[in-house]
Amino acid sequence: MESVTHMPSPLVSLIKPALALVASLMLLLIPAAAMADTRDVQTAWRLLDYMAVDYGGAVANGAVTSASEYAEMNEFAAGVSTRLRALPATPERQSLIQQASQLQSVIARKGSPKEVAALAHGLAADLLRTYPVPLALGKAPDLATGSRLFAQSCASCHGITGDGHGPDAAKLGSVPAEGEMTP
Repeated sequence: MESVTHMPSPLVSLIKPALALVASLMLLLIPAAAMADTRDVQTAWRLLDYMAVDYGGAVANGAVTSASEYAEMNEFAAGVSTRLRALPATPERQSLIQQASQLQSVIARKGSPKEVAALAHGLAADLLRTYPVPLALGKAPDLATGSRLFAQSCASCHGITGDGHGPDAAKLGSVPAEGEMTP
């Protein structure tokens, strides 16, 4: 039997490199999407952790004790919901979105700090179970940049030393007790 050598057509010789290029470009997009998802998960987790701890400074016994803190809690809860909706679909994502909605409802009705903390911690744990991401920084922060940003954006309320007694702190309606803002 005679061997037949099949010569690729010119079209085939053009398609192979084009497919390789498309495949390479798609692989480059995967890390970018994963990185965006990682940041959304990390930010949502940090917001939930903050709300669980700080909500008590906004509401006590069903009444707002600090309007600015309460507004912040509402803003953060909405931010968590937005980030959850932006995550890739998984079987658990809808449950996370429902938990975030429940957290927003409890904050809206000025639920107890204990209830908000339990919901926020539960949602944070479920979030990491569904979308496992590292929470530690990949590298040490630039302290000079952090110091400059703190002086520009935070010191007016938190004070230059972080003690909570900055020049604008009194405008917030609640001044921290002595030692409350220091580690």
